[in-house]
Amino acid sequence: IDQKDGIYWTLSGDSLVYGFSSTYLQDSTSLNLLVYVMGLPSDHDRKVNVELIDSLTTGEENIHYFLGKEAIVKAGEVRTYLPLTLYRNRDSEMALKQVVIGFRLRESEDFRLVPGLGG
Repeated sequence: IDQKDGIYWTLSGDSLVYGFSSTYLQDSTSLNLLVYVMGLPSDHDRKVNVELIDSLTTGEENIHYFLGKEAIVKAGEVRTYLPLTLYRNRDSEMALKQVVIGFRLRESEDFRLVPGLGG
């Protein structure tokens, strides 16, 4: 049986809540969300897909955040990073509120989802 390897992450839940206090000095913060492969390394690069969950997301893309919609697991590796950038100064009220970003991994040609772990 030829079955696709799985992908997952160790984030708790399917969303990220954040806010910038007025004493926080950076204009943006970049995070790398670690994505793992459940399976063996491959001899070729493989694509990981991510989608926003509109019903959970209160922020606006490119105003409050930027979330990469895909990442590449390089040949011979079993993990990759998905880029997420949080912006502070693109919304004048950002210091006064929290923003929620809902997202989940998606199946791709290369990977299936591991139930209960980011899917």
